[in-house]
Amino acid sequence: MSHDPPPNHPEQHNHRPSPRSISATILTFAVAAVFAAAAVGKAADPSQALAFVRFLLRHWFDAPDLARPTLAIVVAVEAAVALSLFSGWLRRLFIPAAVALLAAFSAVSAWAIAAEGTPDCGCLGPADRFIRLGTTPQAAIARNAALAAALVWAVVQRTNTRNKPTAPAHVPRRAAGFSLLEVLVVIAVIAILVSLSLPAMREARISARTTRSLSTSKMILLALNMYGSDNNQRFPFFATPGDPNGPKILLNQNLPVSYLRGQSWYYATLLVPNYVDSRSAIEQEGVEERLASLKFPPDVVRSDHFLTYTAFAAPNYWVGDRAPTEPALFRAMQWDELRFTSRKGILLDHYAGLFDRLRPHHERARRREMSVGLGDGAARIELWPMTSENLVDRTEHGAPLWPILTTRNGFNGYDF
Repeated sequence: MSHDPPPNHPEQHNHRPSPRSISATILTFAVAAVFAAAAVGKAADPSQALAFVRFLLRHWFDAPDLARPTLAIVVAVEAAVALSLFSGWLRRLFIPAAVALLAAFSAVSAWAIAAEGTPDCGCLGPADRFIRLGTTPQAAIARNAALAAALVWAVVQRTNTRNKPTAPAHVPRRAAGFSLLEVLVVIAVIAILVSLSLPAMREARISARTTRSLSTSKMILLALNMYGSDNNQRFPFFATPGDPNGPKILLNQNLPVSYLRGQSWYYATLLVPNYVDSRSAIEQEGVEERLASLKFPPDVVRSDHFLTYTAFAAPNYWVGDRAPTEPALFRAMQWDELRFTSRKGILLDHYAGLFDRLRPHHERARRREMSVGLGDGAARIELWPMTSENLVDRTEHGAPLWPILTTRNGFNGYDF
């Protein structure tokens, strides 16, 4: 005799996971993937993360030597969280641990935003260069908040699914899932939150970059002073004295650059490594590779903190409406020739202030700010002087019309 259950018997129902349970699993795996990427990325290229950890330990405990073991512990914990979320092993323990870890990372990032000269956190190692998810503390906070929210949502959905009573077999019920209205509402809420947060995040990143720019300006000004102390108070100079059309020799190689502009770009080569520890501190990412593709010597450094062109010609060169040709005018200037130290611009950052590429073009043109390092060693944000009697209205020997770079009377004049 057959003992098969009747058609409506509960044993015949397939207990398939609900769409929400599937979504929770996918989100959990996505968070695990980010933790795994962070662990592998920092292990593969720990330089940036080490610099960030040293910065924190130096300010908190004055113990930068503990950076490597601290980073190793962080990488190990991230790897353990990723393994647990992927495999389900001790998931109940590691999900709260992951949320706590994300909260701790966010707190550290929030502190780093207010600190001066904070380096990029390098949270995802080399992947930061491509997906830009963890480069700045602001981005790290946003990413951590999203990951924590995803984990909490996944736990809630799993708990609700597990505790939900099984409906009687004979009672028809609507298939679990999101309605179209629910999906549209969620999309609308997300769109509103993103539209509100993006401008604030952009301004926060601009503020962080500007702070870093001012810190870098101060560092370069100090390096220039130390270089001058060792070279008769002169500024870096590698062109042919008295001849703007003569060879520009740097690292025993003739560089195909103009008299003024080339020295303003590559002066930092003479500061690294004797007065600046690392070229990465004053050179934008990717510049070294571009210089190598142009067949420049491997030790040539191009800083985006331009050195004023008035450092490479005597004050009389910058007087009048026509460029003089006297050979004696083409030389390196000296620090003691600065007349108005607190009003003369020495360094101009190409990437901060007015030049910041994170700002929309119309907003950038409206604000007209620039990051400037001054002759007295200070650095500050100044308004871009669109019309000024101090600007030299002529271009020659590679001198474009930029504030502080081509101004009347050179070191005998002032810019602000």
